[in-house]
Parts: sequence; C-alpha cells; structure tokens
Amino acid sequence: MAYAQVEPFGETAAFWRAGMVASVLANVNRTKKGQKAFKPEDFMPKEPKDATQEDTWETMLKQAKAITDMLGGNSGDAR
Repeated sequence: MAYAQVEPFGETAAFWRAGMVASVLANVNRTKKGQKAFKPEDFMPKEPKDATQEDTWETMLKQAKAITDMLGGNSGDAR
C-alpha cells in the first residue's frame, strides 16, 4: 500500500495514462483562442455521486449543451 501511494499502478495508473492522452488530444484541438487548457483529471473517473440523487433529463440536457458549447459546437435550442 505504501508503494502504491508513491508509484501508482493498476487502475489508478491506467486512468492517469488515459487522462494524459485525452487531455493532449483535447488541447491540440481546442478551437477558441484563450480557452482554458484541459487537465488529465478532466478525463478521469470522478467519485460516484450520492445514489439518492437521480439525474433528470433536464440536468442531462444542460450538461450535454455545456459540453457541446465547450467543444466549439452549437447546441442551439436542441431538445
């Protein structure tokens, strides 16, 4: 356990490797000048949220629009 804290291996290391690759690809393909650079953590799994909290379709639509806008797309008035 102590070694894993110093030199992560297994799933943690795999998440970091995948996050690094994904962040590089996202950063070289940013379309808006001055857009905030992505970090590997942006592409890594997050802690699960409270199981009692359920996403509504409105929440998921809002998140999808935000991602589309962030990546330079036009979310418009899609429903």
